[in-house]
Amino acid sequence: MKHGIDTALSVAKEKKLQVFRPFETKKFIIRVFDSEKVASVVKLKFYEKLFFKLKEKNKKIKNSANLRQFRKEDIPILFDLLVDLTKDYEVSIEPNFEDFKWVLEQPATNCIIYEKSEEIKGFMLAWEFKLADFGNAIPFGWIDIIHIKNLSTSEATDLSLYLSETSNAKGWLGLQSPYIPYYKSKPLQKANFVFFPKKLSFDIILLSKVKIPGKFKAAYFDWR
Repeated sequence: MKHGIDTALSVAKEKKLQVFRPFETKKFIIRVFDSEKVASVVKLKFYEKLFFKLKEKNKKIKNSANLRQFRKEDIPILFDLLVDLTKDYEVSIEPNFEDFKWVLEQPATNCIIYEKSEEIKGFMLAWEFKLADFGNAIPFGWIDIIHIKNLSTSEATDLSLYLSETSNAKGWLGLQSPYIPYYKSKPLQKANFVFFPKKLSFDIILLSKVKIPGKFKAAYFDWR
């Protein structure tokens, strides 16, 4: 990844394009279902491997009646929730309905919903990718969207546990994403997600003259 960053910055410098670094994140959020297999593609110290091993088992969901997989008829509602979420932050990637719909309809996508009194209150979205190194590759989930702002800690914890349960059932060996703090971390920590120290910078290369605020504290990004 370092070489990819270096190449992008070199091209920007050569083309005299302005590079803007709004902020950095210092943590990844990780959930491991099989630490032995994950260790075959990720270099883990013995105590890190042991820690992930202790966190493998999924806790019991307290209220499963409000949890379900998304259905196609949910897409407009989920998109409206996503648009509403992006309005909470200083800088956000503007959602595109067709892009969002296309991702949801892919078989390698896992989207789960918290519904109460026939109203969708929150959702999480992840998609499959290959985690690879040392000549090996394993199926993993990339967490794309976490929408839990309308949920209590208990409700959001149940949704987080359900994301793990359904992702594991799809054959994924874990979940990960850089931690961008647009959502509460406590429910995920209670659901055995680990906040792992890892630095990642966010660079924006400006292709035209666009006004962007200086350093900002709150932002929403998805990963498409």
